[in-house]
Amino acid sequence: MSILKSGISQTFPSQKRTRNQKDKKFYQGCVDSGDVIFQATDIMGVRASLKEKLSNYNLHNDIVDPEEVKKVINPNNIEANFADNYKNYPLSNPYINNLSGEERRRFFNPIVTLANPDLINMKLNETNEMMNEYLVQQILSKKYDEDKTKQEIAQQAKFVNFNYRDKRERMATQIIQYGFAVGDFKEKFSRCFEDLLIAGEEIASAEIIGGEPVLRKLNPLHIYTIRSGSDSNKIEDSDIIIEISYIPVGQAIDEYHDELKDTEIRKLEEGYGSHIGANSKLFERQLRNMPIDMEGWLTEQGGIGNIITANKKLTSFFGGGFDQYGNIRKMRTIWKGMRKLGVLDYFDEEGDLQKKYVDEDYPVNEENGESVKWIWVSEWYEGTKLADDIYVKMGPRPVQFRSMDNPSKCSPGIVGNIFNTNSSVSKSLMSLMKPYQLTYNYFMHKLWEEMKTYKGKIAKIQTSLIPDGWTMDQFLYYIDQMKIVFEDPFNAAKEGVATGKLAGSMNQSGGSLEIGDPMMVKQILEILSFIEMRLQDITGITPQRKGAIENRETVGGVERSITQSTLNTEKYYGVHDNFRIRAVEAYLETAKIAWKDQKFKRQFILDDGSQSVLDFDGELFSETEYGVHITTASADMEMMQTLKSLAQPFLQNGGSLSMVMDLYRTKDPASLQRKLERYEQEIKQQEQQAQQAQVEQQERAMAKEEALEKEKLAVDERKNIRDNNTKLQVAAMKDNEEAPELEESVEEEEPLDRDKLNETIRSNMAKEDLQKEGLSIQRQAAKVKKTQN
Repeated sequence: MSILKSGISQTFPSQKRTRNQKDKKFYQGCVDSGDVIFQATDIMGVRASLKEKLSNYNLHNDIVDPEEVKKVINPNNIEANFADNYKNYPLSNPYINNLSGEERRRFFNPIVTLANPDLINMKLNETNEMMNEYLVQQILSKKYDEDKTKQEIAQQAKFVNFNYRDKRERMATQIIQYGFAVGDFKEKFSRCFEDLLIAGEEIASAEIIGGEPVLRKLNPLHIYTIRSGSDSNKIEDSDIIIEISYIPVGQAIDEYHDELKDTEIRKLEEGYGSHIGANSKLFERQLRNMPIDMEGWLTEQGGIGNIITANKKLTSFFGGGFDQYGNIRKMRTIWKGMRKLGVLDYFDEEGDLQKKYVDEDYPVNEENGESVKWIWVSEWYEGTKLADDIYVKMGPRPVQFRSMDNPSKCSPGIVGNIFNTNSSVSKSLMSLMKPYQLTYNYFMHKLWEEMKTYKGKIAKIQTSLIPDGWTMDQFLYYIDQMKIVFEDPFNAAKEGVATGKLAGSMNQSGGSLEIGDPMMVKQILEILSFIEMRLQDITGITPQRKGAIENRETVGGVERSITQSTLNTEKYYGVHDNFRIRAVEAYLETAKIAWKDQKFKRQFILDDGSQSVLDFDGELFSETEYGVHITTASADMEMMQTLKSLAQPFLQNGGSLSMVMDLYRTKDPASLQRKLERYEQEIKQQEQQAQQAQVEQQERAMAKEEALEKEKLAVDERKNIRDNNTKLQVAAMKDNEEAPELEESVEEEEPLDRDKLNETIRSNMAKEDLQKEGLSIQRQAAKVKKTQN
């Protein structure tokens, strides 16, 4: 690749070389070429220019461009000194902050699946075997119920389709959770989303630092890309990616301590000092490459508006080995090169023809029927230059992120999104709002100027009325403090034709006058209100979405406004979710290499306070290619809010407060669904137990009633026996015969309660008294009848 710009000619080294041809000189040449190329080119492709991104960041941070100040304060280029009181009034920041806050509350639930065809078939076989084994156990069970078994099989199938995870998938999910807990992924992704809204780009890099996989957020202002394609919106599609930044000496030693020599560390620490005195202090040393104050240089150049992106003047700031604070210039170049690879044809032990990929040094054994076809595939390389001439970490990237289907398809480990449409230049939300923000600043400045000169109505007082001998301060004091005006009508003029005349007899022009134009202030306020309304239309963020709801608005109207506003900004979240998926995939691939051949268990704390354990097996994990997917974040968020709003009905229908607390702490919709299913099952079991207890209570009551009925029958039977005995005695008395003693054949009764037994005895005794009275009456009747006869 040849670049000709501003008189600089530079050719990027050819990449079609064997491994032996790629020596230290080759890597240094690639890094140096990247250093010249990024300074020489101003072609950014679909990416916004550095000028645009830097202007957006400054505007978000209330830093105004001197060129903009000049255009507003002195549009006619008048040679005069104007007060530098032009300010930025952050009208656009609340919209950025609103979307950033919503992003922090949204759910990101990555679902890891296997991508290897062989492992997918293995997973399907495992699930089929599990289903078959479960079905056989149910059929052979002594309590086999066909209907119940069908229901359980349906539940098992649902578990397999939605909840079952292969052990490799579970391990990958644990690694992602570990990254969020230990690697602070949530905060990094939120800051990347802020970059997307302000600069129209979000970039991250998966790397191995200190033997651990790390996901690092990159600054879009520090990343330069070469040969990115005409319409690609991904940073990783570029052939050359250059990162320029300034880092502390300690961070450089932490990252590259295993490659830095003693002399190089001394150079970094001393700042290339040519003379170090006995009383010299840290950073107070003469640097070989003097640092440049970029902020002062921008002001000197007339502001960002006069700067062409990445021209020689701008890159002179990045050309120094150290900045004004003593930080080291770090230039990291990552480029896509070529690697020689062989496709080997050979015969296995069974005589079948097989194919595999071999390295360029593979010795081909033609006697065994081997043949090889040499091909060139893509491979990513990297090199880092510290200060001016310290080169570290040069060679192929340790993680190539290769696809198992295509050996030439690989990724640099840097992922990034550009918010553009087709081949057009990216346009961030801040870029859309910036014209309105600048216009708003202009009219706010005009309002300030009008308010500064507007004095309202002021009184006009003739100085000849001031009492003689008074100073102006004394006169104003009585007006301000006492609200009294003293006039001296005898105060004569000191000289002129009015000498000796009374002041009161002179023609006076008192009253008041108005300084300033109140209508202009009112018109400016109306313009400012119009700009605010237009900004709401441009961004799609309504006042209702920001919480500004009037009393006259209906609930349905507010919900519709918020829903429509959410649709207008959903694209930003969709692009961000795609970025997070690719970043997580890069982190998983980096973990394969960083933790290769390792086995360990690590405990960490999740966001909800629960503990989890990362059970890692490097040999099992490294053989897998993973795919990361997510469900619709907006649908998940809406579902979670709806379910949480049903907490009160849930409590009323048997749910406990601890269940509601657990549901509120759950941030994963899938976990929330499983918990709800478990709680529903528990509530159902509690209802079944309550119904069973009620049935048992009813059975006991029925048994009690049956016992009482039996006792009643026994009492009736004894009563009948006594009635029969009485009748026999009465009949014997009629015949003047002594009544025979009859034995009562009463069956032994079951023991009863004492209260019931006493009641029964009392009842029987009352009945016996009645019977005795009846028997006495019958005997008297018989005697009377006998006497009559």
